[in-house]
Amino acid sequence: MADGLSLTPSARKGLVETGFKELAARWMPILNEYDKAGVDVCYEIHPGEDLHDGATFERFLEATNNHPRVNILYDPSHFVLMQWIIYNILIFIMNL
Repeated sequence: MADGLSLTPSARKGLVETGFKELAARWMPILNEYDKAGVDVCYEIHPGEDLHDGATFERFLEATNNHPRVNILYDPSHFVLMQWIIYNILIFIMNL
């Protein structure tokens, strides 16, 4: 919180990049097997998950070298949920 309001602790430098590399390393064998079978994998973008928005999905896609089986499952209700969560956090902060 040294540089402003933060709801989460700051990550050590390089930690997020390492996390995406590890995530890709765990998924690549699965993605390759799905590719052999001609099956696509859809990642549901959901608050609180590794892939929780478009930016994290893009980082994962890049970490998997744009694997052809990596797809996004778009559920607009999750974006409404994220707005509700942010709204409640702001109300909580305003009442501190």
